Amino acid sequence: MKTIKIGLCGLIFAVVSAWVMMLYVQGPLNGDFDKHLMVAKNWGIPAQLQERGIRPLYLDKGNNGWDGQFYFYMANDLLARKDTAEHIDADAYRYQRIGIPLLAKGISLLLGQDWVSPRVFYGTQALLIFLATLIAAAFFTQKGMSPFWILPWSLAAGTQITLLNGLPDGGADALMIMALICAYRGRYAFYAILVALACLSREAYVMLPAILFAISAWVFVTRPQMRMRLQHYFWLALPGLVFVAWQGFIRMRFVHTPAEQSGKVLGLPLVRALELLVGGLQGQYPGMQQGASSYLSGIGILLFLMLMAIVLIVAFSIRMPGKPAEKDYFALGVKLFVLLTSALYLCFGDTVMWNFTGYMKAADLLIFMVPFMVAIGAARMSRPLVIPLFCAVTVFFGWQALQLRVLGSPIVYKLGVTCGLTAFAEDMGCKEKFVWLGRELPSLSGRVTGNDRVASEQDAAGILTFGPYIQLPPGHYRITLSYSASGDHPGYMDVTASDGKGGSRMLQKVTLTAQEKGQQQLLLDLPEVADGVEIRVYHDKGELAVHAMSVAKE
Repeated sequence: MKTIKIGLCGLIFAVVSAWVMMLYVQGPLNGDFDKHLMVAKNWGIPAQLQERGIRPLYLDKGNNGWDGQFYFYMANDLLARKDTAEHIDADAYRYQRIGIPLLAKGISLLLGQDWVSPRVFYGTQALLIFLATLIAAAFFTQKGMSPFWILPWSLAAGTQITLLNGLPDGGADALMIMALICAYRGRYAFYAILVALACLSREAYVMLPAILFAISAWVFVTRPQMRMRLQHYFWLALPGLVFVAWQGFIRMRFVHTPAEQSGKVLGLPLVRALELLVGGLQGQYPGMQQGASSYLSGIGILLFLMLMAIVLIVAFSIRMPGKPAEKDYFALGVKLFVLLTSALYLCFGDTVMWNFTGYMKAADLLIFMVPFMVAIGAARMSRPLVIPLFCAVTVFFGWQALQLRVLGSPIVYKLGVTCGLTAFAEDMGCKEKFVWLGRELPSLSGRVTGNDRVASEQDAAGILTFGPYIQLPPGHYRITLSYSASGDHPGYMDVTASDGKGGSRMLQKVTLTAQEKGQQQLLLDLPEVADGVEIRVYHDKGELAVHAMSVAKE
């Protein structure tokens, strides 16, 4: 029965994660799994990955994607020898988190691949979280606790959303969980490897190996009878040495240090959290619409602070006996790690606290630490208080994560102003084609009549409409002029583009004939980007009315 429960924990994680990814791929990703990393055109894509067919999900200038794209790039250029750093927002800050990219590269080599594909990158973290779920479930079972204590972490919004979009947080937590269990069992070599990778995935986690090594050094000096084998001290020291060595490489390789690129990650304790809490509960959460969205954001901050309070209470309940054993010193190290981590998280600034995807992906490890501190026999917790809180945190943030990331409409770009493909005017959304009424187009002749731009026989010859000076990417386009005309020579329509030297070049030209509310179409085949595309309607003799103009990408 115990084995079945342990396996069930892993199965629940696998089913939920697969379901979330399936919804995500079928929804926002429009069926393309490779775009789950949320790559944005704004940063560009390293040349080697462009050759592999990696294309951006976001094309508009107002969207920078999410951080997972950068760690994916790093997995294919571990030492930043190629052009990867040119396509990362904060190269030194990102590269200090090389742990998950390093593991992904290792797995790709084991699979015989010469690059890390998006599927391998996702699979690496999924495997880590799956293994951590099984190992922690087995650990809790051996300690006489329910194996399901691991599910609030493995199903947490932070864990799931970082897995979904390629951030290293979920994988780092998984490495830390397995490292803690190995350290408790005295398997120091496995602990050293796992915690070193965890520290290279989230730099704050270096506090754990530093604390455990300091305690072991203190015991070595003050309690000779409790000294361990010398190789154990080596394994305890190794993660810190690896971390320092990698930080040294970062400082030599990049112009800036990680600290200089960290932004407003930290501030005064609780200041920003309380500001957001008060604003949210008043329905005026910064950056959110007033009303329901603000209230939900405020409730999220409240749940975060309640979680932190429970973590601190459980940690402070750990007491050292009069004659401590080796496991008691380990419990002391865990307590200090939790207290320092909690203090750090309570100092989060606006960059992290503004949205739950920031503070909860950091705090999710502490959800595991609560039952873990109880399991190692040194802490106490109130189950009637903790269980409802964990359930509320899991459901509340999980539901918001689904709404925010997973259940959206397909992201499709063809032709649109805000997609960064044109420069005619501001528009609220991307369109497959543009349609302008005659009155909306600029003119040097004629007049506006209703929605039309009209020139009569009495008007001098001239440009009836011109513009819109759009930028068109390579492709096939259909330009349609809806017009009415009379006379033998009403005029003509032409299409020009910038020649890159301050002038223009002719793309197409056609003579307009007399007709009542007809159309004239032009087909453009652009092998490369055309800037400053202008469509002109020239009035010659007779009457000419422009009803509408459209540009559609086929």
